[in-house]
Amino acid sequence: MKRLSAWILGSLLMTAVAGHGARAEENGKSVHIEVAFMSVPKGGDQAYLDVERLWRKFQIARREAGVVKDWMVFRVERVHGPPTDYQYAVLNFYDSWAQLNAPRAGEIWSNFFDKLTEDEQKQVMQTDKVRDMLRVNLWSLEATALPWQWSEDQVETGFTGNVGFMKSKAFGHLDLEKTVYQKLWAKAAAEGYIRDWHCWRQRYPSGKQAPYDLIAAVIQPEKKDRKPFPEGWWKEAVTELFPERAEKLMAETAAARDIPIRERWVPLMSSWLPSFAPPSE
Repeated sequence: MKRLSAWILGSLLMTAVAGHGARAEENGKSVHIEVAFMSVPKGGDQAYLDVERLWRKFQIARREAGVVKDWMVFRVERVHGPPTDYQYAVLNFYDSWAQLNAPRAGEIWSNFFDKLTEDEQKQVMQTDKVRDMLRVNLWSLEATALPWQWSEDQVETGFTGNVGFMKSKAFGHLDLEKTVYQKLWAKAAAEGYIRDWHCWRQRYPSGKQAPYDLIAAVIQPEKKDRKPFPEGWWKEAVTELFPERAEKLMAETAAARDIPIRERWVPLMSSWLPSFAPPSE
């Protein structure tokens, strides 16, 4: 059983990016996520989600042991861009570079697996048959509309993430997101139009061949709680916050980046919640 547990732990956990690109200044508090993109065969959604619900027990134990800060499963819908090869994304959250690179807690796995029923053990061993883990990316948080906080309350209500995968065309793109768009989205959050906005930098894979290098996520409340932007809001907000850049901001943005991919991410489960209410739309 120990050999089996070690094999499953080594083959199924998302360790592909741990340790990549570490820098000395990242020994303190920071936020990182491993993003695993999952492909599920047609008609196999229920079998896949049933397996993830078993893995959730393991992720709860990892969170309680301080190995991971949170774990979430999202259903993904491609809104714009080339055809997608995945339908789900599984995220492991870490609140420091040290936590990301900590040992993967084999003892937690052994305790988890040994407590499963025989049928559940067989189901877990079918993981590779119900989904294909296509790739694992590493993202680091660069900016948010609201101060980042770890709280169970943050995931108790339903939400939708409108995710834009951005390809930088100019060196100053990240600075533009952090000095301009962060403030605009903070104003939108303060006035109740969104719940939050996150800007992530893709750490791995990187380079010119990577299809994107920054990821922006607009976190919206459920439709029943959503407050639509009034007509002309963005123009007025830009003029108010950046009067000297208002006329040229759109051209400046277009010169800094493209958004080749847009997706809608709907949360299905987390290490805090066994399921989220279906989105009201």
